[in-house]
Amino acid sequence: MIGSGWLARGAAPPLDETKSFLRLYAGSRRGGSRLREALGKDVVVLVPGLFTERYPFYLSRIRRHLLRAGGDVRTAPVDTDQTARHNAGPILRTIREVANEGRRCILVGQSKGPIDAHVALELEPAAAADVRALVSLQAPFGGTPLAGDAARSKAWRALAAAVIGGLFRGTSRAFFDLSYEARAEARPSAPLVKTVCLVTSTARAGPILERTRRYIEREHGAPSDGFVPPIDAWLPGASVVHLAGVDHGGLALPFFRSLFEPEATIDALLQIALAA
Repeated sequence: MIGSGWLARGAAPPLDETKSFLRLYAGSRRGGSRLREALGKDVVVLVPGLFTERYPFYLSRIRRHLLRAGGDVRTAPVDTDQTARHNAGPILRTIREVANEGRRCILVGQSKGPIDAHVALELEPAAAADVRALVSLQAPFGGTPLAGDAARSKAWRALAAAVIGGLFRGTSRAFFDLSYEARAEARPSAPLVKTVCLVTSTARAGPILERTRRYIEREHGAPSDGFVPPIDAWLPGASVVHLAGVDHGGLALPFFRSLFEPEATIDALLQIALAA
């Protein structure tokens, strides 16, 4: 059975940018960020994660910080209840719209969002010329054990179909496609643009994610952020930043757990991604 770490197995070690991140993070908190200059005239396109159209304040602190830094910030009009292949279309249209303005996109996604963005570029590789970088916040590129375990449960499959397919008018595949088996079948390619993957873990998550964090640790023997083990949040070929003390919602939503501020975190990650 395919399990945690399958995607990283046999891959060359990543370029670990954690030390650079910590230096830039500290500088950003002291007011020494150079993000405004790094962004230039290009457009930051946020790609939301699974089911997040229903989450109040999702990525709000990150959006506000980017706007204060002078960024043109847009959100790809994806359906967060749908599959990555379905969402590739709106992402590609957004890239084309920005390109028609004579600018390039800087894609920033959280959770499933970076997978949607990566699939869009896989389907239309020519669009990569109009993308400066992809910053992935905690994306399960290799999968999450939660999706596979739920897919093997008749009760969970029925519940997902009723809630996602019925109430949300989406598809349960949006979640089940994040299983290790489904991700292995999808066989994600190496990045087509400069990509920085933020991978996170925590010894204690916020109230909602602590149960899933303990489940992943107990049943799969893996550390995690409550949704994805760090090794499964890395796309081979991408740079990596590994932070401890951050749960899966810590940078995207209030009331979740993070030892790192969302504003300085995205500031430092973007400076790394946009460095020449």
